[in-house]
Amino acid sequence: MIRKSMLKKNSSFFLLAAMLFSLSSAPVYAGCGEEVRAEYQRALQEEDLRKRADILLPLTGSTAVCENASIYNQLGYSFFQLGDIKEADRWFGKAAGLTSATDEARIEAFLWRSMAAEKLQDVWRAVEYVESALQIKDDEKLQKRLKDLQKLEEKTTMPADKIKRALNSKGFIPALPVNFAYNSDKLTQGGIKQIEQLGTAIGSGGKGYRYRLIGHTDSRGSDAYNMDLSLRRAKTVKNYLVKHFGIAKENLAAEGRGEKQPRRPEKDEDDMRINRRVEIIVEAKR
Repeated sequence: MIRKSMLKKNSSFFLLAAMLFSLSSAPVYAGCGEEVRAEYQRALQEEDLRKRADILLPLTGSTAVCENASIYNQLGYSFFQLGDIKEADRWFGKAAGLTSATDEARIEAFLWRSMAAEKLQDVWRAVEYVESALQIKDDEKLQKRLKDLQKLEEKTTMPADKIKRALNSKGFIPALPVNFAYNSDKLTQGGIKQIEQLGTAIGSGGKGYRYRLIGHTDSRGSDAYNMDLSLRRAKTVKNYLVKHFGIAKENLAAEGRGEKQPRRPEKDEDDMRINRRVEIIVEAKR
């Protein structure tokens, strides 16, 4: 039970509305027991969202008859509508991580996590959640949602603290929005702004590590030309970090992959722009 009033009037939210309405009616598993199912149905009939959450919360305790993604997702909806986005994300995260849940319930949870992340202005995490949903099922609506988020990601400067956390936890960042002039290795002002954040992140705690900077292009141009262009772009980033942040050049390796590893199938200019990127990988500590 999802109210249309909770959906923002923008393409990303309305694009998912039909899918979410169809998934949210997933039943509580029979193995949960009659009492749990009855309480779940009572919660769905409750218009007061705080009271609905109060009914559902006892069903998730350590003595509950079962774990169930529908209960977790409904708690997520309630807290999302109440404006407690972090608490909503916590419950959606439980649903997404429940291996016994149906694919539909887990996809729903990942989609709501993406919207929670977007609300919290974490577009990079929103992208990750939609990619996780697509690993479960490839779907046209999911692909559109991913593309919209990647377009936003490409225009958003990743701050130094988030770069540092990503490198420490994952060891790589697949797409820093480092922008270059078209068909050139010259940085745009936005590209310089992003590298400044990267340099701050590496310089404030990562100088003892080695990093690989990997340039990527779109599919226009010959293979040889794109390999050269992507390498020159990676070297531009390397040289900037060495010159302006004192990062030892032996700790930075520049590579070019050309058009060989696109993030998206190229159907339009937006796809091509998303594919023009710089990837950073933590190699090892020296």
